[in-house]
Amino acid sequence: MTYRLFEGKDHASIYRKYRLTPPEELKNIILQYVDIKKGQPHVLAVDLGCGTGQNSQVLAPHFQEVVGIDISECQLAEARAVPGYPNITYRKGTAEDLPFPDGSVDLLTAASAAHWFDQSRFLSEASRVLKPRGCMALLGYTDTNIRFHYRDCGERLNHIFQEASTHVRQILLPHTSSPVAVANGKLEELYSAIPFPDKERIEGIQVNSSVSKGRPFELAVDVGCGSGQGTVLLAKHFTSVVGTDVSPAQVEVALQNAKEQNITYRQCVAEELPFSDSSVDLMTAMSAFHWFDRPRFLQEAHRVLKPRGCLALLNYTIDMELSCPDCCSHSLNEICKEFYAALQPYRSPHLGRSSIELYQEAYESIPYPDKEWQECMLVKRSMPLSSYMGLVESFSSYQALLRDDPQKASRLSQDICQRLMSIMKVTSVETEVVVAVKYFYLLACKPQEA
Repeated sequence: MTYRLFEGKDHASIYRKYRLTPPEELKNIILQYVDIKKGQPHVLAVDLGCGTGQNSQVLAPHFQEVVGIDISECQLAEARAVPGYPNITYRKGTAEDLPFPDGSVDLLTAASAAHWFDQSRFLSEASRVLKPRGCMALLGYTDTNIRFHYRDCGERLNHIFQEASTHVRQILLPHTSSPVAVANGKLEELYSAIPFPDKERIEGIQVNSSVSKGRPFELAVDVGCGSGQGTVLLAKHFTSVVGTDVSPAQVEVALQNAKEQNITYRQCVAEELPFSDSSVDLMTAMSAFHWFDRPRFLQEAHRVLKPRGCLALLNYTIDMELSCPDCCSHSLNEICKEFYAALQPYRSPHLGRSSIELYQEAYESIPYPDKEWQECMLVKRSMPLSSYMGLVESFSSYQALLRDDPQKASRLSQDICQRLMSIMKVTSVETEVVVAVKYFYLLACKPQEA
């Protein structure tokens, strides 16, 4: 059965104006998945139940051609009216009867739409049109965990919203279509019914775009910037970016690689920053905060942040996991665990038992009412095995072993690498693997009146 509930012109106009665009985090997960599973080139993406085209437009820069399919001509008219996407075409049709040849589609998506489909007919059609190693991405969102942040009244807004939404749901429930009422359950059923052995289900991705002081974004400071990998990511969003690090050698490497005209680097300690009071819009520390004198740094951050300025501290855990096509991931990761365990005795006492605990303590100590904590955001990246080995070798625990016993460090690294290659049945250390990294972070916004 095909549901026809979004076809009116007025409804389509509201859809275009207010429906959420899939966030950058989710887009990156989908594209990384396609890169890993199918690889380049990305020729044709088909967005089913495309509505007014928000998801189709997100895909456009990454595929030679994108086709949006929807049953509503009014929705499609709104989508076609958006300029700047010459490689997107929109067609009227259903998810159960697609106008594509067998084995022709690289990526099939449905954003907040799959719960409307006839499950068995859709899956049969998807299997027909996808290329070998072609991918399918079905996504949605819930409205039960929405939180508001505005100046210092976020909690009051959330309390009002919770009371109001409970009342509104009671009013709307008799008018709620059954596919909407059971949307999450239907997606779970759909996932179980997908006949492909290679599939993944992500239960929740938290998207935090609300802790913001508002534009313009003038000055960002990246503390403990190292050789500048994180600093450069900020350049296109701020008028000026300054990376600071205590190490002259790290700053020298960052300067050698500097290309963006609005980035400068300075050597200084994190606890004594060369910035005026209330002058910084964003302060970040990427995999560096755990090395600081944390109470002093947080006091310094409070001094230099503008009212409504933001602090972002992030890091990742050492227990990264590997996967590789046609290879036993469990066997690979047992070897990785041995690698991490061998480095554990060389972990700095300054880091305590767990880096996560240090960041949690910092989160709890920050006196700002507007703050957020995320303990696990899983990011998967494809890289050569040599890059994975280099990443682990960059950790402070491996560097401590290297200083203590260079030969032991070298033997450990070579042994681990050879055993991983043996499990993978490859002879080149440049063979691609997928590395799953668990990030955690805290965000905090300085009050307007501090």
